[in-house]
Amino acid sequence: MPRFETIKTVYDYDDIGHGPLVLFGHGLSCDRHMFDDQVHALRDRYRCLTLDWPGHGDRTTFDAGGWSLDDLARDVAELIASLDAGPASLVGLSQGGMVFMRVAIDHPELVRAMALLDTSARAEPPDRVGAISANLDRLRYAPESVREDFIRDLAVPAFFGAPWRDANPDLVEREVALRLSHDRLGYELATRAVIERRQIDLEKLAALEVPSLVLVGELDALTPPAHAQELAASIPRAILEVIPGAGHHTPLERPVEVTTALAAFLDGCTT
Repeated sequence: MPRFETIKTVYDYDDIGHGPLVLFGHGLSCDRHMFDDQVHALRDRYRCLTLDWPGHGDRTTFDAGGWSLDDLARDVAELIASLDAGPASLVGLSQGGMVFMRVAIDHPELVRAMALLDTSARAEPPDRVGAISANLDRLRYAPESVREDFIRDLAVPAFFGAPWRDANPDLVEREVALRLSHDRLGYELATRAVIERRQIDLEKLAALEVPSLVLVGELDALTPPAHAQELAASIPRAILEVIPGAGHHTPLERPVEVTTALAAFLDGCTT
């Protein structure tokens, strides 16, 4: 597996396929396999790079002192430059989209196109920051059974729409196991980086000349359609698409619809 090293972090990533570079950034609590269906469909004509963010997976390292989404954006810019294969198309969900918007604003020369899935330019609402922080403090040292109950009863329903959960009990169990597998400290720090993020200046988004796809699940409760509409209205060359019946993790809940939309968008940006 290829590796990329910054001052504080060593990133492991998968590098699959040939063609224009597409970099995928997963959402909080997932890992690089979130986009497996999309990579499988695109690998015949794109070079697809999927990475684990710090605090996720079992190979990417993390700084025990913590990090910010701006730190991750700087790392991504360094990674693209190091590959000498840019500009890249960036496909990011939630946390990934928040990072990639920062990359596009600070390094537009590195970005060919941008797909923003179930994400937001806004800061986390203060009341939700307080509630999530309280749970992080409690769960960091909680017995595994307590953590599992919390993930099963609260976290998974927040991330996934009810139609998908009801139809896929086996996949729900897989998602519970994935969240339990993350390093406890690493996952806490990753969550704090997301909930303590600064708001993105919409005027800076409005100055972008990057073709953009903004995609959101109809039932997304964490970054709802109103946030996607705000993004699409702010970015001059943005296309908005709402995926019916999907929650926050659209590539997993509606892989065919997301892949179809993403492939049409990327093909339109590279022809």
